[in-house]
Amino acid sequence: MTTKVPFALLSSIATPSDIAEGTATNKLITVAQGVQIAQAFGGFPMEFYTTGRTNAEIISSLPLDNVGRVVMTVGPIPDLTTDDMILCVSGAEFSNEDAAYNIRVESALFLASSAGGITGGKVAEFNGRNISLNMHHDTHEKIGMLRSTINGTGYVNFVSRAASSSATEPIVVEPDYGHLDVLVFKGFFG
Repeated sequence: MTTKVPFALLSSIATPSDIAEGTATNKLITVAQGVQIAQAFGGFPMEFYTTGRTNAEIISSLPLDNVGRVVMTVGPIPDLTTDDMILCVSGAEFSNEDAAYNIRVESALFLASSAGGITGGKVAEFNGRNISLNMHHDTHEKIGMLRSTINGTGYVNFVSRAASSSATEPIVVEPDYGHLDVLVFKGFFG
């Protein structure tokens, strides 16, 4: 489920030219409980979308075939243009239930044209690590920014893939540990 959360700009900090020239006072955007924005680049309308903190995951496991699958999705995000900037903050937890073998899990964020899209504009590249015998659990935090590659309706998808040369049991996607938050700066590059 995607929730669009309206909110007002809190301050005017920088213009795109200030940022491009490196003269802006850049402040981090803090997403607290998925809806509170402490400070942001000012002067641009913003839209905030979130999966929320419960029931964000749309699958319960990943087969060990090294094929990407959508774990969480935010969308539809309507009226995107290539002048919009997209900021994403996300996380998911995975568990290795096949305790005899290591399992490699990688995750990425994509701006896609559908809720099932596993390619598109890369918000955050694939990376990950082996979930070892002693680790059992691993979290993947993905943060990224992207100039929109879509004119129209888009979706931001948290995509993961898993592989092992020896394990047979799929990797578990832990329920209610994930979240995907998307902030769209409308007309940022216009």
